[in-house]
Amino acid sequence: MYKMKIRSKNNYNEYLMLILLITLASFFRLWQIDSESLRLDEAQSIWQASHTFTFIKTHMVQNVHLPLHNSILHIWQKYFGTSESSVRLMSAIPGILTVVVFYFLAKEVLIKPKYAFFATFLAAVSPFWVWYSREIRMYTLLTLVTVCSYLFFIRFIKRMNTFDAILYFVANAVGVYTHYFFLLVIAVQVIFLLFFWHKNLTPQSKAAFHKVLYALMSIGAFLYIVLLPWLHLFYLEHNSQSGTFAPNLARPNGFNVFLSLFEFTFGYQPEGVTTALLALWPLVTLLSFIFLIKRPKPHLPFMSLVIIGAIIPVIGPFLVSVFVKPIYLTRYLITATPFYLLLISWFLLNLGKKARAIIIPLYFVLIGFSLFNQFESSEVPTKENYRGAAVFVSKNATPRDVVVLSPPYTLYPIYYYYTGLAKVRTLPLWTMEPGPIPHIQDATLEQDFTRIKANHQRVFLVATLNLEDSQKAKDYLDSNYKKLASYQFSKFIWVYVYQVGYPAKDTYIVTSVP
Repeated sequence: MYKMKIRSKNNYNEYLMLILLITLASFFRLWQIDSESLRLDEAQSIWQASHTFTFIKTHMVQNVHLPLHNSILHIWQKYFGTSESSVRLMSAIPGILTVVVFYFLAKEVLIKPKYAFFATFLAAVSPFWVWYSREIRMYTLLTLVTVCSYLFFIRFIKRMNTFDAILYFVANAVGVYTHYFFLLVIAVQVIFLLFFWHKNLTPQSKAAFHKVLYALMSIGAFLYIVLLPWLHLFYLEHNSQSGTFAPNLARPNGFNVFLSLFEFTFGYQPEGVTTALLALWPLVTLLSFIFLIKRPKPHLPFMSLVIIGAIIPVIGPFLVSVFVKPIYLTRYLITATPFYLLLISWFLLNLGKKARAIIIPLYFVLIGFSLFNQFESSEVPTKENYRGAAVFVSKNATPRDVVVLSPPYTLYPIYYYYTGLAKVRTLPLWTMEPGPIPHIQDATLEQDFTRIKANHQRVFLVATLNLEDSQKAKDYLDSNYKKLASYQFSKFIWVYVYQVGYPAKDTYIVTSVP
């Protein structure tokens, strides 16, 4: 009876701690969730999801993403609308659930409940996870199914339970239709099973290994059957002449890996803060690896899974990008972050007593500082204030003017917010028709712009200067027309006003941003 009371009290304390962590995670993911403008990718997701399931499937097969997230968003928008708070809530919910499931994963790996709570606290306040929990994209769903996949993978290996096998299959089936990079999660599990777990088995447990292996091979075969229709459609589309919407990515270098690890830890920061902290990052990484090497092998059976799960989803895409085709973007690597957070937790908790007393409080101060910057600083490069730019041109552009967007695909966020009377055109000309998005061609630039400016007095150029073609469009207008004014709305989003025709008597020049 006494032991039962102790166990009951421990369970109560565990649930209470978990509720507190969920509350903390919810606060950071829901607080003023509609305070910032939709970003380009968010607006594109909303536009895609506003169409039929057939359109979503056809459009996404030309893209670099899979159709599941936008199909769910289509249903969500039908019942809850398309406001910023509504659509972002669809990302916040899996973001919060990820923290819950992460606790049970941490408990399976780190064994001690207090270690699991520490790791879950880091997950709850992770700036990187908070950022994507407040963005209507597939990345929180991808993170959730990644954590679920690893959790049920470990539980199935430990217990050989049919229910865990079913949950593992479901998580993986959702994952393979959420993002192509989820396949790296499966690759990590296969590598662990064949090259790490197998090596540490006793002769008595060899039979269990073969049962696990056959069961997971069967699950893999079913996953292939589930994914086969999409693979067939993908093959047909990418061997046709219709083109794709895939972005043009640069080949990464070693610095990009350090930057990804930095962003995994501190999220997105102003360039000055990023530069200052990155200057120390190679040293921190080196010291961490020395710690790992000198540290006695931990008596944690799944620590090797954690290590390869934090490394392969980063190094794999990096090597493919360097030697085959660029596919490296930090947000695509989010499947590495659950185990990356577990590694950080294990590292901090296994420091010497004096080192812990200094480094852990310093780490929390930096995380708090990072969260504050991510919420409040207008200098964060990933913030895109299309709302401000669209409201500005809506109020100030008259029917005698024309609003020009460059690059063309910034139509998505501007259309979401724009309520003005002036016509909206793109440079180069594009009307969201199927097929690849056009780029500015020197031979046709003047002809295109002549058509755009016809019978108009002013051009309001909305330029996103970190995207292709935008600077070229601005340079052309700067060289050929009189610039009347310029306004900055976020780091890369500007509105430039040019006179392209004879002004009427009532034409005015904007002098301030509302």
